[in-house]
Amino acid sequence: MKLMSALGLENAECEVTAAQLEKLKEGKKKVLGLNGFGNVLRVVGKLEQSEKILTESLQLAQALGETKAVTRIYLSLGNTARAQGDRESAANYYQQSAQSSQTPIGQMQGELAQLSILLEAEELPRRETELLSQSLRSKILNSDNSGRTWIYAQVNWANSMMKLLRKGVTGVSNNREIDRILVKAIAQARSLGDKRAEAYALLNRGRLYEEEKKWNQAKGFTQEGLSIAPTYEAPDIAYQLLWQLGRINNVRGNQEQAIANYSQAVNILESLRTDLVAISSEVQFDFRETVEPIYRELVGLLLQPDRPVKQSELKQARQAIESLQLAELDNFFKDACLNAKPAQIDRVDPTAAVLYPIILSDRLEVIAALPGQPLRHYSTILPQAEIEKTILRMRTTLTSRRMRILIRRFWQPSKKLYDWLIRPIEADLAASEVETIVFVLDGALRNIPMAALYDGDGYLARNIVWPSPQVYN
Repeated sequence: MKLMSALGLENAECEVTAAQLEKLKEGKKKVLGLNGFGNVLRVVGKLEQSEKILTESLQLAQALGETKAVTRIYLSLGNTARAQGDRESAANYYQQSAQSSQTPIGQMQGELAQLSILLEAEELPRRETELLSQSLRSKILNSDNSGRTWIYAQVNWANSMMKLLRKGVTGVSNNREIDRILVKAIAQARSLGDKRAEAYALLNRGRLYEEEKKWNQAKGFTQEGLSIAPTYEAPDIAYQLLWQLGRINNVRGNQEQAIANYSQAVNILESLRTDLVAISSEVQFDFRETVEPIYRELVGLLLQPDRPVKQSELKQARQAIESLQLAELDNFFKDACLNAKPAQIDRVDPTAAVLYPIILSDRLEVIAALPGQPLRHYSTILPQAEIEKTILRMRTTLTSRRMRILIRRFWQPSKKLYDWLIRPIEADLAASEVETIVFVLDGALRNIPMAALYDGDGYLARNIVWPSPQVYN
């Protein structure tokens, strides 16, 4: 928001005026101004305008022969295309950024961005990934460059190499080589007095040792990073360090401390909320990889199936689920001007029953809020893949054009979901005589209508008229 203020973009709708645009075009720095303006527009969710401004700045930079600016603008265009969900265009822009650069660091930034796009693919394009990785490795190992941008490039390279190793891609690097690069990056950051870059490098070194299950070293590097990255100075790095510390404490059996770490991380995310879309491009960031799991894992820690759960823990878990919903909205709209104000449903309608299902890696958890009663929760122990497969089967049958096949195949997944979501609380719902059930749905559950859940005799919404199973038996 500080950058928006500097550009005079403090109006509530984050709109861009013609006068503001013309002002940026004046003077010697018009190319850089337009590029910066295009980046701001991306941050505030004005993606079409961002693309338009960046394209104009690219044309100006090419006409003026500003090759360094051309490289940066291609990178910015790639980031905007990525925010638009157009990964193919983003990859092309990143490639043009690398190819247009006349410096190793410019080439590295473009190639690192390309590699990060490839790593997001469900099926990793092996040959392209290996070629990019080899090119980046050569630049990393054969350069004596230093400086803030180079430090981040080294750490992002290390991060990408760890992801490749997780995906089973060997031969591109190894843990010891990655560690040496991170040690070098930490030393360079210290020599520059750049605490933020040092903390980011320590975060990744801690993650490397965490993946090797060397818990003492992992914890040490993570705590060291936290000591130099206070939440008020580097919140986008601090929350990841706290999350990492929570994971380590959980593995080591200190669940109470792990919950405290996760809670701190979530509190930082809450304070960032709409600013998450504006996280520095120097720090590799992916919502589904570095934000969403924190909420889910916190809920998993709070709602342990094998121990009694306190009301305070249930309330915290419910709040985490609601906060995740808002964070997903912010990320979906990519809009730093989105100002959603949450309201607790059972306060809006105190006569409604509210169910909060959340899909975890090893189970489906449901928190239930019934009128005038304490919160409760119940679990179904199943792998996430099986839960999502059942949801997909129900959705597929609902969209089938062949009604007879649809009905026969529909009941089984529909009944399973009823058993998971409603059956454990069915008697209490009947006793409470609620007329409205509100579902705060999670993930793939949003793709199916809850009214069509089948209990063996009828549907959750009793006014749905569909043939009974006997018709097709």
